[in-house]
Amino acid sequence: MVKIVMLLFALILLIIGWYLKQNINKLEVVFTKNNEQNLRAFSFSFIFLGIIGVLLGIFIPTKEATLFFVSVVLIVSATFSIRLSKKMK
Repeated sequence: MVKIVMLLFALILLIIGWYLKQNINKLEVVFTKNNEQNLRAFSFSFIFLGIIGVLLGIFIPTKEATLFFVSVVLIVSATFSIRLSKKMK
């Protein structure tokens, strides 16, 4: 069960990262041009974390590894949110 949830979570991260990477120009309507670098970094982070999540889900499908991975994803997301909010001012 943990393996399936971990792989689904990693797949969602990969999809979100790929979408952000492909549609940065469309997202500039919502965000300013100054945030393009942050959006690129965040999409790369999500793709990287998605690949790590797939590897963890296949080779180390334990509850501890899953909780650690989810906490790392939450920290990366919080960091992005803070950086984005500072640039919006």
